[in-house]
Amino acid sequence: MDFSLSVLVLAQAVPITIVGWLEKFRGEANTEEAPADIETTQRTIEQWDQQRETVLQVCLGNSGDGQRLLQDLRNSGLTMETDNTGSFEALEAAMRTLERQRNELEELWESRKIKLDLCLQLRLFERDALEITSQLDHWQEKLQQDDTNREITEGLAHFEQTLRLHNDNVSRVQNSVFQVIQRGQELFQVFERSGITLMASNQISAQTRVQVLLEYVHEKDMDFEELAEVKRARLQQIIQLVQLQNEANQVISWIRNGETMLAASFAFPSSLQEAEQMKKDHEKFQVALEKTHNFAVQVNLKAEALIGGNHYDAPGVKKISDEVASRWLQLIHAAEERNKLFTTALSFYKTAEQVCSVLDSLEREYKRDEDYCLLDSKIPAANGPGPVGADKTGQLKVLINKHQEQKEAFMKACTHARGLARNFLKICQRASYSFHVEPGLVPPESKVKAILDKLLNQENKVMQFWTSRKKHLDQCLQYVMFEWV
Repeated sequence: MDFSLSVLVLAQAVPITIVGWLEKFRGEANTEEAPADIETTQRTIEQWDQQRETVLQVCLGNSGDGQRLLQDLRNSGLTMETDNTGSFEALEAAMRTLERQRNELEELWESRKIKLDLCLQLRLFERDALEITSQLDHWQEKLQQDDTNREITEGLAHFEQTLRLHNDNVSRVQNSVFQVIQRGQELFQVFERSGITLMASNQISAQTRVQVLLEYVHEKDMDFEELAEVKRARLQQIIQLVQLQNEANQVISWIRNGETMLAASFAFPSSLQEAEQMKKDHEKFQVALEKTHNFAVQVNLKAEALIGGNHYDAPGVKKISDEVASRWLQLIHAAEERNKLFTTALSFYKTAEQVCSVLDSLEREYKRDEDYCLLDSKIPAANGPGPVGADKTGQLKVLINKHQEQKEAFMKACTHARGLARNFLKICQRASYSFHVEPGLVPPESKVKAILDKLLNQENKVMQFWTSRKKHLDQCLQYVMFEWV
């Protein structure tokens, strides 16, 4: 076997082949231009892997051939010392060159693979960044077109669900944006740490491209979050407005019930007992009314808070509050008028009863037949006529003054009772128009007139008896004074 020829072929042909590949791979490994897109980058990686596999197979094959030749040389009895042809030395030198070139190829492959992986990450990040910004543009357009200024016709549950969906969508978008930004920041740091220079295009480096895209995504995200917050705030204010309207409707319903109760229970008290009972019933109604008042106040306070918080529909909020306040004031006015009616009726009937009772007592007192000329008749004569006469005169003057005061008192009481009657009938007349009472329900004018007539008759009788006693007292005073003189 011609070992020298085989060794010569292996020692010369293999290095030349490997050198050609080295030059080719060095040129590709040192390029800084990234493939234009993801597909091109992926094809380049696949081609690079295929070329690497092909070259490795060739290197492994040549290495195997060299090892076999060395073994054949040894089997033929040649050694390094006995080989005069230089085949051993040439073959070992070729093997060392092959190993060195293979190692260099491995380094070139690894360097190129790292660059291609970074290129792929760059193009993937570009795609994700552009996709997320496109989504952000779509969402911004949708948010801008969303009409939340239209008239509210849906219920509270609808807007609460809309707000939940909005928050969920915003959260998903923000999570996607966060992931893209995080990948971009990590990629930027990889470029910084590796020191690898890649060109995303003819004039822009990969690092610059990543930084520009990060800023672009961040800017779009800020615009999106601003619009999303505007819509979130608007939906929240709509919910607050609907809640306020619901609470106002509830209060107005209670007010309407109160008005119905007032209208259904309306009556003119025709006696003291009726006035007392109606007064008690109305006081119970006012206690229940106070609860409604508390809710009306809460509606007003919430409306003020919404307006103070720059609610988008401040006029609408004020309209709701004003409607509740207006209906509440109407109910309060009606309740106060009803209270005045019962209070005045109670005052009149009670006063009239008391005055009549006093007049009855005075009438009985004035009817008694008493001779005031016999005052102090039991005083002994030894005391002398002078002091006794003076004492009787003083007593009679006191009685006359007291008698005069009684007249003024009962006449004043009668006048007061008549004044209360006029006021009572006046309020009854006003209530007839205010409460739109039923045709059959009329003020108790006849009842009041009968009481006043009775009061006047008693007053006249008492006045007659009073005058008679006054005349008797005056005559007794004249008699005593004459007797004393």
